[in-house]
Amino acid sequence: MNPEDNSRESRLLTAYSHYKRELYLRRTKLACILGVVAILGGAPLDFFVYPEFAKVFSVIRITSAGLILAILGLLFTVPCKKYIDTLQFSCVTIMILHLCVMIGWSEGITSPYYIAIALTISISCLLLPWTLAECLSPCLCALTLYAAGCVINYFFTGIHSENWVGLAVHNIYFMLIVPLTCITGSHFAEQQRFREFQLQFELDQSKQEVEKSYEKLSELDKAKSQFFANISHELRTPLTLIISPLGELTNNLGRTNPDLKNMLDIMYGNAMRLLALINDLLDLVRLEEGKLELRKEPVDLKKLLPGLTSSIQHTAKHNKLRVETELSPTASLLVRADKSRLEKVFLNLLFNAIKFTPAGGVIRLLGREEDETIVIDVQDTGIGISEDKLVSVFDRFWQEDGSETRQRQGTGIGLALVKEIMEHHKGTVHVQSKKGEGTTFSVHLPKISEQELEAATITEPPEEDTWLTDLYQKAQQYQGDLLAE
Repeated sequence: MNPEDNSRESRLLTAYSHYKRELYLRRTKLACILGVVAILGGAPLDFFVYPEFAKVFSVIRITSAGLILAILGLLFTVPCKKYIDTLQFSCVTIMILHLCVMIGWSEGITSPYYIAIALTISISCLLLPWTLAECLSPCLCALTLYAAGCVINYFFTGIHSENWVGLAVHNIYFMLIVPLTCITGSHFAEQQRFREFQLQFELDQSKQEVEKSYEKLSELDKAKSQFFANISHELRTPLTLIISPLGELTNNLGRTNPDLKNMLDIMYGNAMRLLALINDLLDLVRLEEGKLELRKEPVDLKKLLPGLTSSIQHTAKHNKLRVETELSPTASLLVRADKSRLEKVFLNLLFNAIKFTPAGGVIRLLGREEDETIVIDVQDTGIGISEDKLVSVFDRFWQEDGSETRQRQGTGIGLALVKEIMEHHKGTVHVQSKKGEGTTFSVHLPKISEQELEAATITEPPEEDTWLTDLYQKAQQYQGDLLAE
């Protein structure tokens, strides 16, 4: 057995010892209460069996009950809890002793009160969580006190039965066989109690280990997210400063030197795509940490969506695809949302449709109103998604083709970002697809109420933020073009 197993077993035995002492304490209190009730409750029996000794027996019973009540009181004090074993044994001994005194005072070996002794031992063995060894002590004590009571009765009264040997054997046999049965039951009960405690202990230990592992994983995940945030932020700042002069160089030097312009265009395009990827990573981290700030305002999707479809027309034509927009003329497609985040959602879905739709296909952007919800569908006639993989579509970094030889590029961030942005807008996104027939992504957003529309104020972002927003939108466009190629 290795040291870890020894340590675990040691903790188990220590924990069981503490548990058993608490169980001892509760059961001993209960035994004291039952003992007092049994002792005082037997007084009426004395008037019928031994009316001549009823007064003396009453004094014996009251004295014994008083002693047990004193033990019960001691059990509620902190110092005496350390002596629970002694107090427990004393309680049982007092119950047996008062019966043996009454037997010695009355008829000795012929007294029927020996039955009460057997019952006392039996109930004590069943009630108190004793081991087999612990059960033997009160049994031997009972036999000793019973024998002493019978002997004292014989010497002081001189009365004895002619068949005293037979009575002695009968009584002792009865006083042994009944408690022995209960002792056996107590032994197996103790084994079962230990097994149950062991199972619960191992379950608790496993739970604690799982919780510790979860805490470590949470810390690692938090550190990972913080790392992504830090490195993405550190990359984005210099990249933004590179893109601006790179754009100016393209506009100025590219006019006179076509080869240089082509090279600068490649550099500019890839820088923008890298910026879009960094922005997506930052958005994911902010969403995960609940730090993504949304600048919500009334957004008219009838104005927003046609502009987005126009921005992807060049990419769609390059891929020989047709893009159609059908917005319900009777529906008011007004929502309260962060316009830039909403653009990112629909651009992700549109470019995703372009990416997985072969030449000659059609992409439709449909808008309608259902009760208090605005529904926007992005449909395509592409390759579709297997039914068994639909549940994973919105998982982070998921790719339907996860192999190293996959034909279509992607990071697996886009759809995960769509889902989380929708949740932050109190909306939802669903997907329906059939392999070989196409896919439909349905975005559900709460419709803006008239009260919200009247109370809404549109705040213009600072000029610096507007420049950055335009730059990030261009980066999103470049990234979409790359993924759709």
